[in-house]
Amino acid sequence: MQELNGIVESVLFQAPENTFCVFKINEQAQGLTCIVYKGIAPYIGEQITLQGEWVEHAKFGKQFQ
Repeated sequence: MQELNGIVESVLFQAPENTFCVFKINEQAQGLTCIVYKGIAPYIGEQITLQGEWVEHAKFGKQFQ
């Protein structure tokens, strides 16, 4: 499991049932990074720490889940 730290730049999608969201963070080592998260989206500008794995989505490319 890997850890990312960054500031939330934008929220791209929030499922109506709040089951998952997609957002981007500005992460020091990776730059702008797409995140897929099971839950409610964080606030834009919020500093967050995430634990997960890198995946390659067929349509959307490299993502951190």
